[in-house]
Amino acid sequence: MEKNWIPSDEGVEPPTSPKRVPVSAAVAAKHLGWDVRKVRKAIARGELGGFSVKHPQRRSWYVYADELRPQPSSEPPPQAERSSARQDVESELRAENVALKEANLLLLAGNARLQAAITELNAASTNFQDAVSLFMTPGHPGDLD
Repeated sequence: MEKNWIPSDEGVEPPTSPKRVPVSAAVAAKHLGWDVRKVRKAIARGELGGFSVKHPQRRSWYVYADELRPQPSSEPPPQAERSSARQDVESELRAENVALKEANLLLLAGNARLQAAITELNAASTNFQDAVSLFMTPGHPGDLD
């Protein structure tokens, strides 16, 4: 790789067809996952369709939007990323499902204990009412006056 690389004006003329939409080299680099310098060199070598415009201070580089195709890389394809993300979501949902089942079983056990306690309280209440009624009733019907 050359140090202090200076682009030549060859092969990087401004567009002649108004139908091809240009995007900046920075946007193209981000899309391709490249460095901006690599995009500029690819345009200058003719490997990537684009052009440059010379300004007094600097040169602006542009790539045709229809040239921006994803380049093969070592990163997993988006489908694999989605698959991995989907597996993560599914495992979280499974864990949540197990936790909810355990909580449901605990609630059912608690409800059964409350029902048993209510049954005992109802029986005790009935016994208490019977006992109170014995104390309130006179022993002889003639004493009711």
